Amino acid sequence: MKPPLNQDDLAGRLAAKGVILDRSAVSRIESQDRYVMDFEAAALAECLHVSVAWLFGDED
Repeated sequence: MKPPLNQDDLAGRLAAKGVILDRSAVSRIESQDRYVMDFEAAALAECLHVSVAWLFGDED
């Protein structure tokens, strides 16, 4: 089993894809206090190995 991905790790993976979000921005996204741009959603889905639809609750 893989260890969980923390916010800093996710921010690093996003930065490697050219999407700059710090740990604080990731936290605000998780708590729904920050909007997500389309290119950010695509990068987040890729980094998390899920679909964009899954991120938005449109897919099981």
